[in-house]
Amino acid sequence: MYLSHISFEQFRCYVRQELDLPPAGIRLAGENASGKTSLIEGVQLLSMMKSARAGAERDLINWNSNQEFGLPPYARVKGTVEDAPHLNTIEITLSVDPNRSTHARKQIKLDDQPKRAIDAVGRLKTVLFEPEDMDLVLGSPSVRRRYLDVAISTLDSTYLRLLSQYNKILEQRNSLLKSLRDQSPVNRRTRVGELDYWDQELINRAAYIVAARLQFIARAEHPLDDAFRSLLGEEYALRMEYEQSTRLNDGATEGPADAADTIELQRTVSNRLESEIEQRRDEELSRGVTAVGPHRDDLKLLLDERELESFGSRGQQRLAVVSVKLAEIAIIRQVTGETAVLLLDDVLSELDAVRRERLLARISGLGGQVVVTATDASLLDLDQLQDLPLFNVQSGHLIPAGQ
Repeated sequence: MYLSHISFEQFRCYVRQELDLPPAGIRLAGENASGKTSLIEGVQLLSMMKSARAGAERDLINWNSNQEFGLPPYARVKGTVEDAPHLNTIEITLSVDPNRSTHARKQIKLDDQPKRAIDAVGRLKTVLFEPEDMDLVLGSPSVRRRYLDVAISTLDSTYLRLLSQYNKILEQRNSLLKSLRDQSPVNRRTRVGELDYWDQELINRAAYIVAARLQFIARAEHPLDDAFRSLLGEEYALRMEYEQSTRLNDGATEGPADAADTIELQRTVSNRLESEIEQRRDEELSRGVTAVGPHRDDLKLLLDERELESFGSRGQQRLAVVSVKLAEIAIIRQVTGETAVLLLDDVLSELDAVRRERLLARISGLGGQVVVTATDASLLDLDQLQDLPLFNVQSGHLIPAGQ
């Protein structure tokens, strides 16, 4: 799988831009704010149907677009994905809502046919690494939960659908808990039975979500440790551990080996959640929030069985995050047989020369498409990257090197 063509209209700093990409990928060199990261963002948008960087989709739209026509501003990103023998197009159009200037309407098309976002996620599979990904180690649990959700959604549309349902149910359940918290003890006793329905709805989705996360982590175990040892060049072991707000029985946190194990794990998660929610009913009523579930879980990175955040050096932490992304590529290939497009946004400057060489050697062995950016063009002038066309990026324009 690779992205053979991408076009931008009024997207960020790109007024209009067409770009053909060879199967091996491209190099992009340019100063900060020149448009390198915006191009990466556009590719990621075609993959996940939303930006990981923009606080609001309105921010993706060139503020000056359509002014000369007196029409609401808009942006369009379109890509052609080749996955032999198939060729598909993905198109996303954003337009400012005339009634709410800070909001954008989104239309998604696959092969020129309108689709829901949930049906388009993962048609183009990408793995993004950028300096901000250090938050996987140093950031809050919500950052790590989001990483798991994005990575698994690329592989499993059922997960994405149930996660969306879970978040809506969680909102409804929390609203009811807040309402019950503020009522008199007599009224609370008469209405507390309303929670039973939301409990079961929540647990049904939570069981699938937790089992899928555990399965992802189990699949990552070998490729993660292998990538980390290869990049670091030292005998340190790295692994992921899923930390749950509710504890399963011994051994149940291991990833399922097959479909039957997955179903059994979902059943175990469901039973444990049901029991713990019942035990913590008074606490939830007092606090007015749901105290257990995948929305409170965390992902830990352990270096020789100690938390990487506390005991790893900055260099080890950075290589661990790179290793997580390489493991994600391995999982995508294992599950789908496809090689994801790897997006490296200003990553090489974060590594020393030895680790840079090791990373590029490992990437070369993947056989997939790579889009790599740097502010310093000399970082892209390496043997492993010589076959990738080089473009200089200047104020939203891509200029082939040498022109």
